[in-house]
Amino acid sequence: MRKTASAKEEINLTPSLLTKKEILTYCLPLSLAAGLMWIQVSGYRIAIEHFWGLEKLGYLAIGLQISGQIWALAESLAIQFLYPFFFRRVSERSSSAEIELAVSDLLNTLGPIYVLLAGLTIITAPYVVTLLVSAEYAYAWKFVALGAVIELCRALGNVLSNAAHVRRRTISLAGPYAAGSSVIIVIIIFTGMQQIDIVWAGIALVIGALTMLIVMTWTMHQLVQFTIDKPRIILAFIIMISLSALATYAPATNSLIMAFIYSAAISLILFAILMTMLWKNPATTRLLSVQLRKI
Repeated sequence: MRKTASAKEEINLTPSLLTKKEILTYCLPLSLAAGLMWIQVSGYRIAIEHFWGLEKLGYLAIGLQISGQIWALAESLAIQFLYPFFFRRVSERSSSAEIELAVSDLLNTLGPIYVLLAGLTIITAPYVVTLLVSAEYAYAWKFVALGAVIELCRALGNVLSNAAHVRRRTISLAGPYAAGSSVIIVIIIFTGMQQIDIVWAGIALVIGALTMLIVMTWTMHQLVQFTIDKPRIILAFIIMISLSALATYAPATNSLIMAFIYSAAISLILFAILMTMLWKNPATTRLLSVQLRKI
């Protein structure tokens, strides 16, 4: 970092790191949204342990953790490679039209990627479970598939939430996460009291995640009038739904080698489809054309 950093400049001014206004209008609302997001993403485990016990919670947690780790890697790569272009763009050109276009380009670039990744996670769920956990947890692949939908909603929600950060209106993030966590808590308590199969707890998490995404989309659109590349997004969803339907017909195997071969083959096919969708994508072209460093 020292080799790539520019020469040290003498700065006489010593601005404060945070002001009282920034704490009240930005930090505290962001903390509230983070707390509500924790309830939606992790807080449900307390209720599941109470109603279904630790054993069933273990199956659910393993499946969701596998999906979570896959998506954490994908989001990390997106943050490393794409977000610098986005933030350089919105920081240098603060006009409303440019901000709207920048948010739209980020969404239309990552949207198809995330949707296809969800389809890939669903169809390869049995093979991923075979590769990563012992045979006793083979049933957990259903929760990996449900986790893919949950993570898709969460990841898309994170992309949309950039509108609140750009506008410095983080209080607007509290509503979507409050809606999602409320739906999850209500459905889990109801299904738990009825002693319904724990799969319905996973379905409750999916419904809560979808609720959060719908409210987030509407709320963020009030802040930034972004546009969606409907043909690419719709095509990606069609592929995801098709892969989800084919998941039950995927050949079963307990062999680590065959599970790896199936996963690799499906991943290569989806990667080729993704590259085709991103090829000559105007949103991706505009996003990557931003100059990160001034010459």
